[in-house]
Parts: sequence; C-alpha cells; structure tokens
Amino acid sequence: MNNKSRWVMIAVSVTFIFIGAFLILRAPYFGSRAVDLFFVDKGGWSSSRSEEYNIFFEYVVNAYMLCGSLSMIGGFFCLFVTAKSISKQ
Repeated sequence: MNNKSRWVMIAVSVTFIFIGAFLILRAPYFGSRAVDLFFVDKGGWSSSRSEEYNIFFEYVVNAYMLCGSLSMIGGFFCLFVTAKSISKQ
C-alpha cells in the first residue's frame, strides 16, 4: 500500500467514525423530526404523543442508532485493516 492510498483509507475510516458518532448522538432529534413529519401528514398527531407515536419514535431512533453503530464499526474495521497493512511493511 503506497502512501497516498494509506492516507485515503485513514480519511475514509475517520469519516465513517465521525458520521456514526453524529448519527448516534443526534438520533433522538432526527427521530422526532421524522416522526413529526410522518404524523403531521397523517392528521397532526404529533401534539398528542399517542402510543402509536411513541412506538414509531422508538423504531426510528433505533434505526438511526443501528446505522450509526454500523458506520462506526465499518470505520474502525477500515482503520484496523489499514494499520495491519502498514505494520506489514
């Protein structure tokens, strides 16, 4: 692995780690915005906070958390592979 591709791999892995951390930290905000948009189109239930709203909110937040976790795992895996290839040289 040459020097340029090494830096590209490090940049990609750090980008995935930061995207994952951002998604995990902002999941409640993104989840509430997505659920509000969905329920406003369905008749404006966002103000009542019904049981269906809460369940849907949990699913959306869990989806954001899962995407963030997978992104961070991918970033750390990419960083690990890069470090292994650097140590072999």
